[in-house]
Amino acid sequence: MCSVAYVRSPRGVLWLPADGAEANDRHAVMERRHARIYLRRWELLHSEELLRRVPLASLLHDGPEGVLENLLLSHRVRAGRFPAGDHVRRDRG
Repeated sequence: MCSVAYVRSPRGVLWLPADGAEANDRHAVMERRHARIYLRRWELLHSEELLRRVPLASLLHDGPEGVLENLLLSHRVRAGRFPAGDHVRRDRG
């Protein structure tokens, strides 16, 4: 069984894998209310709202993970970290 310590943490946290200095955007554990923000990023890239949510400097210089962090900040969503997938231990029983 995977560690579930992050599930018991304060509400309102969107959990991302800990993978270096930036947020890893390959998967996440989130509350339903965060799904629109996290999952509709591609749609946001094609909308006029983009520059209201993410600073132009981030779009020009950051990778996808840095843009994700700025997007979460603009929505006031707290990001937590959990061990990246290659570090998750499963108990066999």
